[in-house]
Amino acid sequence: NQSLTAIRLNAEFLLAVVDKPPDEDFLKSNLNYLIKDVDKISQIIKNVKRVFHNNFSDFKDVSIASVVQTSVDLIKDECEIKNIDLIVDVDTELIVRGDEGQLEMVVLNLLNNAIAALEDQSGKRSIKITSTQTIDNVLLNIEDSGMGVSIESAETIFELFRTTKNDGMGVGLWLSRAVMDNHRGSLSLDMDCTKGAKFIMQFTTTESLSST
Repeated sequence: NQSLTAIRLNAEFLLAVVDKPPDEDFLKSNLNYLIKDVDKISQIIKNVKRVFHNNFSDFKDVSIASVVQTSVDLIKDECEIKNIDLIVDVDTELIVRGDEGQLEMVVLNLLNNAIAALEDQSGKRSIKITSTQTIDNVLLNIEDSGMGVSIESAETIFELFRTTKNDGMGVGLWLSRAVMDNHRGSLSLDMDCTKGAKFIMQFTTTESLSST
């Protein structure tokens, strides 16, 4: 939506000056912005299509810490402006099989949801990103200190077009779970979390995959 809005604004600027003496720098600048935004939308569509067409054998070794850092870099300024503490404690040695861009999309979606959940909260607000590893699984946990998810909402939260946001579309969590399913993993809501909401991205370890 942001890219489409930018395209419309630039098109309107160009329409406004089409009958005036040409300013080549202005025209080139706005046309370049249009091209960049179209390319951005094209990349988003490609990423979504790959969720449903990727073969697991096409995936590569991916650093979980790198995925998290890329996503955190995109939202850390917003967290600072909104006085949200961002706590990251992810093992830099953890490697999973996957598509880095798709996994970044999942983490970024969960972080944006956490920010939205904290916007109307008073007092200390925080988002915690942690990792754990077992013999068979790598877990990435994203937890916020918000109001949490009601039992009623938890039952349908991953369904397509289900949302608790006034301006939400109900696609993000559904798509995020589809990505994790495609990675032979899972995305779940921790129902034992007593405060806030905690989402768990679970991956099968590369050692377990190689033995199956």
